[in-house]
Amino acid sequence: MADPADLAGLRLFAGAEPSALEHLAGLLEELPFFAGDVLYRQGDPGTTFLLITSGRLGVVRAEGNDEHELLEAGPGSVIGELAMLTGRNRLATVVARSDGLVLVGDVDAFDELVHMPPVHDRVAEVIARRFAEITYPVPLTLRDGTVVQVRPLLRSDRATIEDMISRQSEETLRRRFFSPGHPGQRVVSHLVEINYVDHFAWGVTADDGTTGVAAARYVRLNDEPTAADLAFGIADEFQGKGLGTSLLGALAWVAAEAGVEHFTAEVLADNRPMRAVLAKAGAVSEVPSMGTVEVRLDVEAAKLLVDPHTGEQLRQAALDVVTAAGLVLVDLD
Repeated sequence: MADPADLAGLRLFAGAEPSALEHLAGLLEELPFFAGDVLYRQGDPGTTFLLITSGRLGVVRAEGNDEHELLEAGPGSVIGELAMLTGRNRLATVVARSDGLVLVGDVDAFDELVHMPPVHDRVAEVIARRFAEITYPVPLTLRDGTVVQVRPLLRSDRATIEDMISRQSEETLRRRFFSPGHPGQRVVSHLVEINYVDHFAWGVTADDGTTGVAAARYVRLNDEPTAADLAFGIADEFQGKGLGTSLLGALAWVAAEAGVEHFTAEVLADNRPMRAVLAKAGAVSEVPSMGTVEVRLDVEAAKLLVDPHTGEQLRQAALDVVTAAGLVLVDLD
């Protein structure tokens, strides 16, 4: 059991009730570490998270034969919660840079931690800042020469998404949401609340970097972890320029990293433009039913829709954010 005093001394828990800290401490185990110790290894299953109370830990990611340190974390930092919550493998290796102490917890402990009112507010603040720092756009040139900027979608893009949706014609809204009406706030929340592993989305802006023109996403299927459902939304004025094809390829480069092998999609039977995009990757369609068509395609085939150089740029931009998603509570002090 951890010492509640160790928690009270961290800025992360400033303002928390003593009784809440005592309860959380009962769910955590102390683990001393020494310089050079490896606490987590990249690729290992994620079952716990670490809360640093003293000392420094380095977060290192291996890329082929290369290895680079993403950051160094100190007291008040939480590491490893994304892998634990999603049941995925570790995205990086955690190495001790000094002697110190961490508190180790499971899903129940993390749920208790993040739902303390002062902690919840600070986490949201840190998430927004860290993701804004780590994301960067990849330029895409469409077949008519138009240049757009593609980057991982953030929660802070909510206003941009709402503005883009508000500009859409009824026909575009019908094809995307199966209804000509504007989606409600709960739907918009789903579009921007992303964990980047089981739910990933690209946001696309015009070359000015501010006007939203498209978004594309995949959501992993609960009953088939190697498959994910696709969805696209493209502004009216950017349709017919090849953007949908490029975004399908862009999603494939990220999905392959996440262990997704197949894409599925439900498309309106009369949505010929989107069906044509999916067919470019060899999509197989079922017989239309109730006005919709179920399609399935291979991720590797979809990767071929963008050139390898651009695909690698997209993969790297996404990988940085996926890794950051597991480190959003780092460096709170």
